Amino acid sequence: MSDRIIAIIPVKNFHYSKLRLAHILSDSERQKFAYLMLQDVLFTLKQIPSIIKIVITTPSDNILRFKDQKIKILVDSAPSINIALDNAINYCKRFNASYFLILPSDVPLIDKQDIENMLETKKKTNAQIIIVPSNRNDGTNSLLFDADLKIKTFYGNDSFRKHISEFKNKFKVKIFNSFRIGLDIDYKDDLDALYKFTNCNKSLALSYLISLNFNFT
Repeated sequence: MSDRIIAIIPVKNFHYSKLRLAHILSDSERQKFAYLMLQDVLFTLKQIPSIIKIVITTPSDNILRFKDQKIKILVDSAPSINIALDNAINYCKRFNASYFLILPSDVPLIDKQDIENMLETKKKTNAQIIIVPSNRNDGTNSLLFDADLKIKTFYGNDSFRKHISEFKNKFKVKIFNSFRIGLDIDYKDDLDALYKFTNCNKSLALSYLISLNFNFT
């Protein structure tokens, strides 16, 4: 059977997105930038034939503007991201997927090859779970895992360590380092890295910052 992957993306209300950038971007700029990063991620995922569905779990109705047969919006007012992800995973089990892929919405550098390399590594190592840490090695920037696994997620502070601690004695786990997936945008130096390592023609989010005459260093 060919690979069947469902991507799951938790998305905050854009009003509360990227608050650490509030000192350098206005509220409207922050919200548009967060929206365009999500668009960058969706654009990449839609290029991958083995991804049969993209599920966005969000507490916000304003995400409903996405009109695409491959994208499903789950409006969920769960009290935490981990409960929302658990609900999304349970929803996705009806689609007979091979794997679930959890990704954040703020990794605009992500490339089709990154996902293909994760999948190849999973198969070569027979890992049940692939974990991609953030470039700071504190957060978890992606989980790729067998759809029949029952897992608990620990997104939030120090999630990478918590996921390793939770999974290592239960499943075969492989850590997969990827600069592009590992670069989630939270701070000014992340914006500088985005500017340095990508082509503005490949990122709507970066193109938007450039149109603002943003002061990169």
